[in-house]
Amino acid sequence: MSLKFKCPKCQCEDLEIVETDVIMSSKVVEIDEDLCFEYDLLECDGGYVDRFQCFNCGLVLKNEQQETITQEEDVVKWIRENCPQENND
Repeated sequence: MSLKFKCPKCQCEDLEIVETDVIMSSKVVEIDEDLCFEYDLLECDGGYVDRFQCFNCGLVLKNEQQETITQEEDVVKWIRENCPQENND
């Protein structure tokens, strides 16, 4: 069963991962006259997870000890405890 994130603060359903010390390589695909660049990600290496948070309001997922969650298994536990899931039966 697929778990669904739903922010308890703003009801947004998009979860964001924030990583630090990441080395990224991207190909520049297009540049327009308004200085808008379009990229294709080529490679991502290194770094570590700083936090998981709501994409909309920035609510940071924390465990029972109020420590920032950085492990995927802790995200699953948090979602199970904080986001009611629709029953697919």
